[in-house]
Amino acid sequence: MKKYDEAVKYLYGIPRFVAKTTPENTKNILKLIGNPEKGLRIFHVAGSNGKGSVCAFIDSVLREAGFHVGLFTSPHLIKPNERIKIDGMNISDEVFLSAFNRVYEAIHMHKEEKIIHPSFFEFIFLMSLLVFKESNLKYVILEVGLGGRLDTTNVIEGQLVSVITSLSLEHTEILGDTIEQIAMEKAGIIKDKVPVIYDAADKRAAAVIEEEAEKHGCSVCQITKKNIKLIKKNNYSVDFSLNCMYYDNACFTVSFPALYQTVNAALAICAIAAAGNIDKAFKSITLEKIKNGIRNTRWAGRMEHISLPFTQGDIYLDGAHNVSGIERLMETVADAGHKGDVCLLFGVVKEKAYDHMIKLLLEGAVWKHIYVAGLDTKRTADQETIAGIFKNEGASEVTVYNSAAEAFKAAIKTMKQGDCLYVAGSLYLIGEIKGYIEKLNN
Repeated sequence: MKKYDEAVKYLYGIPRFVAKTTPENTKNILKLIGNPEKGLRIFHVAGSNGKGSVCAFIDSVLREAGFHVGLFTSPHLIKPNERIKIDGMNISDEVFLSAFNRVYEAIHMHKEEKIIHPSFFEFIFLMSLLVFKESNLKYVILEVGLGGRLDTTNVIEGQLVSVITSLSLEHTEILGDTIEQIAMEKAGIIKDKVPVIYDAADKRAAAVIEEEAEKHGCSVCQITKKNIKLIKKNNYSVDFSLNCMYYDNACFTVSFPALYQTVNAALAICAIAAAGNIDKAFKSITLEKIKNGIRNTRWAGRMEHISLPFTQGDIYLDGAHNVSGIERLMETVADAGHKGDVCLLFGVVKEKAYDHMIKLLLEGAVWKHIYVAGLDTKRTADQETIAGIFKNEGASEVTVYNSAAEAFKAAIKTMKQGDCLYVAGSLYLIGEIKGYIEKLNN
C-alpha cells in the first residue's frame, strides 16, 4: 500500500473475509517478520473491565520515571493509530503505514508457508511488535484483546507481570457462560514464575486465578476494595490510601471521579512493584514518581471529563458498554451529588444485553432527560427500539436522534451551570462524540 488511507481501508475490510486464527499462525507470521517480540519485557493485562485503564496507569508511571515504553491497547476511538503508542503518543501515519506494509508483504509473499490471513486485531498486534522493536523499546504494556488463553497477545514470552482485572460475564459464546469459565480463559496468560496481580472482588474468579498461579509457581497479589481507603473525593478526582503486600497505607490520587479507578490504579501500582522483583530497573522508581504517574494518567473515554468553551455544566464520556460497566457508571453517578439536572446520552450495539443495561440505568431514576442515538456502524441497535425500552421501564423524557452528533448537540444546547451529561453505552458512541468535538475544536 502506498497511502495510509488505503491501508486503513484494507484493515477495516478484514472482518468481512477472515475470522480469528490460531496462536501457531501468529507465531509463523512473527517468524517471517523477524520475531520482533524477542527481547521485549512485557506487562500483560487481561480482564473484562478496566484493563485499558490499568495499562494507562502503568504506562504513565513508567514514563514519569523516565522509561522508554510502548503501549498496545484496543479498541481505538477515532484512528487505529491510537492502539499503538510510544512514550504516550500515538504513532504517526508514516510509522503505521510502514509497519502495515511489512506485515502485508509477509502474508502475501509467503503463501507457500501456508499462512492464514490474520484478523483485524491480529494484524495490528503484529504491526505493534514491529513498531516497538524498531523504536528500540525494551518495556511494553500489552492489553489482551479477548479472553487470554487463546488471545493472539498470548504468543509472546518475556512477561514481567501478569495482571487480571475485574471479571464479568462477557462474550459467553466464546469464553463460557460462568464466571469460573471466563476466569480460566483470562488466567491463560499466567506463565511460570511470573508474578500475578489480580482483582479478587469476585471470590469465584479469584479461586480459579489462585489455583492457576499456584500451578505455575507464581507469587500473587490480590486487590479488593478492602485494600483501599477513601480519603477524599470530588467530581474530578479521588484521593485514597493503599494497604497491601507492597505498600503500607501509601496515599495516591486518581484524576477520575469514579471510585472503581482506585482499584485499577492499585493493580497498576502493585504490578510495577512486582516487576521490581524481576527486573532491577524498576527498583529505581520512587514513590513520588509513582504518585505523579498515577495522578497524571488520562484515558480517553473512560469517565473522561470534557470541558467545552461554548457550553456550561460538566460532560463525562464513559465507555460503559456492558452490564458490569453500567453498574460502575451508576455507582459513580449516585455518589457524585450533582446539584443541577443530570442527563444521559445513550447508544449501544445490538449484541449487548441492552435490556439489562437500561434497567440498571433507570434504577436510580436520576435522569432528567435521555437522548438515544443511532451509531455509525452496522452493529448499531435500533434507536427507536432502545427508546421504547427506556419508556417501558418508566423513563418519561426520551428523545431519539439518528446520529451521535445530533444527539450531543441537542443535549448540550440547554445545559446550565451545575448540570451534567453522561455519555455511555458503547465505545463506538464515545468515538463518534470525540470525533465531533475534535472537529469543533479545529
